[in-house]
Amino acid sequence: MSKYLASFTPYDVKQSLVRVTGYDNKCISGYIENPYFENPRYFDNLTQFFLIMENLCDEISYPQRTNESRALVPGLGGLPDFKPQYGEKGERAIASFRLNILFRQNSSWQGSVLWLEKQSDAQFRSALELVLLLDGVLSSLA
Repeated sequence: MSKYLASFTPYDVKQSLVRVTGYDNKCISGYIENPYFENPRYFDNLTQFFLIMENLCDEISYPQRTNESRALVPGLGGLPDFKPQYGEKGERAIASFRLNILFRQNSSWQGSVLWLEKQSDAQFRSALELVLLLDGVLSSLA
């Protein structure tokens, strides 16, 4: 059950800080910081990143889903129980992003991302577009 009601979700919880610590062969790793979490949540691939963020949106009820989750196997719909790993805040980030998911429509995300080191921002219309924006930045750093 959600800790917050959608209309009373504190503003600072609606944004997450994504610190990328590795991007080897286009495999992203790093950690996500959000005031809702007690500790940063570590991810070592894109799937874990998506699951952490999707679970966070469900927990804080922001933004709310417009579609129910579907599954290929009957009875196994929705997100799996994700056991988070906690990252070390001291790990050196190669890039940091402020992620703001504004909507979850058409089974995807829409929002904005700010590359903190260059103060460059962009809006994305899908989770795939977000990945392409992150890839553009991270590939340029290699």
